[in-house]
Amino acid sequence: MRHLPLVLAAVVLTGCNPAAPGKATPSATRSAPAIVATTNATVEPVPTGPARAKVSASVDCGAAKAMKFIGQTATSSVRLEVAKAIGHLSIRWIGPGDVVTMDYSEARLNADLDDGGKIKHFHCG
Repeated sequence: MRHLPLVLAAVVLTGCNPAAPGKATPSATRSAPAIVATTNATVEPVPTGPARAKVSASVDCGAAKAMKFIGQTATSSVRLEVAKAIGHLSIRWIGPGDVVTMDYSEARLNADLDDGGKIKHFHCG
């Protein structure tokens, strides 16, 4: 009776061993589950027009051209107009509390929104 706890522990630990009889051996190529980062910040596509032009690293993000939209609500049509005005699609719409990556892109326009979805500020990055 004194050995019963040891025997039970051995049985439980044997069940945890992946090489135990009756258990499948894990593959050597098995990888960790993928972790996907999500964000509420969006970059909305513009179907046609001059906004489809590709941005090069030597071009600024267009913040100066977008300043006239400050104070407007960032509806789909306003977002389209901003993209047309700056001439590219590299725009990140950032609302309060949105999680964004820390990567810096000189050619990307960031649009900061308030709680009501109004455009507060534009900046490159």
